[in-house]
Amino acid sequence: MIYNSAESLEIPSVDLLTFLFDHSFARSKEDTLLHAEARDPAKGITKAHARNLTKQFAHFLRREYGIGKNGEGSDVVMVVSSGQSALPCLFYGVIAAGGIYSAGSPMNTPSELARQIRDGPGKLVVCSKDDAALESTVKAATEAGLSKRHVLVLESHPDIKLYSADGAVAHHRAPQR
Repeated sequence: MIYNSAESLEIPSVDLLTFLFDHSFARSKEDTLLHAEARDPAKGITKAHARNLTKQFAHFLRREYGIGKNGEGSDVVMVVSSGQSALPCLFYGVIAAGGIYSAGSPMNTPSELARQIRDGPGKLVVCSKDDAALESTVKAATEAGLSKRHVLVLESHPDIKLYSADGAVAHHRAPQR
């Protein structure tokens, strides 16, 4: 049996980022809080800030790592993180750069993460700062043939930061509202 909705919605034929940030269908205002930081809700991310972070992350990923340089959908960025207010902006940034976002579970073992990186194949891996996640992700990346330069650490609190695990590359962030 096929179930149909009583209502039919018109879905605009635009890309995801246009739909989220620029299309009239998106009714949020520039100062609408989209993503709250659980530890400090005053440091949430508004629509305007999310758009800005998305552009910055996309530029950083393209400039420093060549994500999307060879055409859309050719570079996989695996992300092993959860519960960060800046994580959606990283997702949007990967898409804006022309990459493929691949989510990995922080509960996976390093060998499981390494297999996922190889299957991608992942060009870059992003994780959270906590010691267990960072250690596990670096081990997985090494096992999959990636250097520590190709492991990025995302922090959402107290400030938004994105930098390589070896400290060689860092994203210069927009101040959080």
